[in-house]
Formats: sequence, C-alpha cells, structure tokens
Amino acid sequence: MGKENRYCVICGDGPLNFSSRGGSVKAAKNLIAGKLNSNPKLLAIFEGKNDDDEVCSNCQAVILKKNSSIEERTELLNRRNVSVGETPQMNLEVDDDKKAEIAKVITSPDSPVGIDAKKTHIIIINKLVEIEKRLAKLEKLH
Repeated sequence: MGKENRYCVICGDGPLNFSSRGGSVKAAKNLIAGKLNSNPKLLAIFEGKNDDDEVCSNCQAVILKKNSSIEERTELLNRRNVSVGETPQMNLEVDDDKKAEIAKVITSPDSPVGIDAKKTHIIIINKLVEIEKRLAKLEKLH
C-alpha cells in the first residue's frame, strides 16, 4: 500500500513532493506567530484546518514575503485559497464546426494515429504561452 498523495490545504496544489512541500499547517501558524506577531488575519486562513495538513512552498513563501503588508499577504493567500470543489468544471464539449476546423489543421495521413503530433503540440504550447501572457497582465492589474 503506497503513501497517499498530499495536496496543499490552502491552494490545492499537489500532489506535494519533497521539493514543493512547504511544511505543515502547524509550522505555518508558528511562522505567523513568530515572525508576524500572530496576525489574526493570516491565522484566520488556517481556521478549521488540521495541524498535520500540508502547505505548499508557494503558499509558505507568500506568508514570508518580505516588504509586503499583512493585507497584501492575506489577499494573496485568499486568492490562492480556492478548494478543488469550488473550481468550475471544464466544458469538454466542442462544437462540430470547431472540431472540423481543428481536425483539418492537425490531421496527418502519414501518422499511425491520424494527427501530426509535433504540429498538435506546437499549437497547444503556443496557446498555453498566450494564456500565460494574458494571466500575467491580469495579475499586474491586481
């Protein structure tokens, strides 16, 4: 029986491995108590969380973020604090016209699976880069 995957109790990132583990909820609370005078706004984020639950290194970095006010840290953690259950479900339905348009671009009669894998991956990676740039612009606004 293998070890169960662990996810960040704040943002849901995971599964956490050695490099992405920040520590436990208890350790995060201790950081807030020791370095941030037990700030109630930050401690409230951990209300109802189990002390043994894990916090990812990204959320822990927000807690320790130098030159940031308590309000900024609290806002950043609250933005990260979205449970998987609250995340909107992906719409996997694709209109027939859109399917045909995509199929026309990626189809390859020379491929054993019927699509050009390199071209398909280039399209996907390019779209992810576009999304990343748009997200960065939105983050700068807030």
